[in-house]
Amino acid sequence: MKKRILALAAVCLLGSFSAFAAPTGVDTTVKVGLYYGSGALDQAAFSAVAPINAGGAVIPAWTFAYAKSTGGDGGVLVTGDGTQLLTWQGGMVAHADNNIITVNEKEYRGSIIFLASEGKITVINQLSVDGYLYGVLPSETYPSWPAEALKAQAVVSRSYVLSSGRGRHSAQGFDVCNTTHCQVYSGNAKEAASTNAAVDATIGQVCTHNGAIVNTVFSASNGGYIEDSVNVWGGSTPYFVSKKDDFEKTDEIKGMVWDATVTNDTIQSKLSASGVNIGAVKGLEILEKAASGRVTKLRIIGDNGEYIAERERCRTLLGLKSQLYTIESAGSGSQISAISAGGNSTVADFFVRSADTTAHLGNSIWTVDGSGNKVQLSANASQAVWSDNGFVIHGRGNGHGIGMSQWGSEYMAEAGHSYLEILQYYYPGISIETVNQ
Repeated sequence: MKKRILALAAVCLLGSFSAFAAPTGVDTTVKVGLYYGSGALDQAAFSAVAPINAGGAVIPAWTFAYAKSTGGDGGVLVTGDGTQLLTWQGGMVAHADNNIITVNEKEYRGSIIFLASEGKITVINQLSVDGYLYGVLPSETYPSWPAEALKAQAVVSRSYVLSSGRGRHSAQGFDVCNTTHCQVYSGNAKEAASTNAAVDATIGQVCTHNGAIVNTVFSASNGGYIEDSVNVWGGSTPYFVSKKDDFEKTDEIKGMVWDATVTNDTIQSKLSASGVNIGAVKGLEILEKAASGRVTKLRIIGDNGEYIAERERCRTLLGLKSQLYTIESAGSGSQISAISAGGNSTVADFFVRSADTTAHLGNSIWTVDGSGNKVQLSANASQAVWSDNGFVIHGRGNGHGIGMSQWGSEYMAEAGHSYLEILQYYYPGISIETVNQ
């Protein structure tokens, strides 16, 4: 259903939300992938406490039915006693009279779409955006959080799914999945009075910029520093700015200051999987960092070449929680030697390393000659960490760090800030408008 957006004027202490021309033609229904891809099913069991209309066939209340693949893009609908009700090609829609349907023992609002393809059944939940948010908020936040933090998450999650975020799975027949790849969605299983109230209190509200709904990405924790999108995905966006987070208390949050060990073989395997062959991994070197401290350029050194990872790849390649980290060797060693980077005697190429790690002596390395004079060996000493035993990563935060920190919003709400102030702090310059439901 296409809806028109109406402007909502809102002013907060941190700045004003100016009203722009309202976007039009916004579809406020959402299709959520439940079982898809490698998780698609041979058959899906469903039922309801009210009658179900499935592809024109009526299934009585409290009666189990099964949507089964017949191979290719064909499917068949049967009841629990084996009675065949209908066959279909492509897709079938099931909807219960009470708007609640159970699929594989999990309850969902709205309708269920069964898509038959390649001998499997993809299961999709289609429902209103706010019905969808009832299942998102208790999975993306804690229902015990302050009401203003929950309201902020409601507006952010609604904006995300109604913006470009909804197109991530269009090739698979739905808008968003039910995992952290999009937003965690649990159907009715985790619904709570507090999170439902936050959805209802902000019904239809979205973040906009220049009349368009903002793709309000967010992360669990930014490690104490909000990141600019240019340092993660490339490309600058006016409301994704880099600044110190004055509210998130990363050190107090369980799991947000972390250590991880990454093996040489793991890195080599991930590179090989993407078609990169540099041989056995021997070292890692942070080449560039953003003002936040996030790693934006990382050199992986192999015995048959090297690879430069940039921006978010510096996190995903190593399988880390965030780009905000430092590196040290997982091994130990005490033998110190001076070698040249190219294996020759060119003094300008010299750096100092032990068996497992390069000495960190600033940007230059010096020695003392026989007369006691200080001699500079290299003005650009390598900062690589060398190891055959893996690497220990010390990091902060969880996620890309762009936009709203969920934990930061909780701390802001605890400090007495409204959800509008939270949104303006993490997405400066945005407006709040309302989609009619």
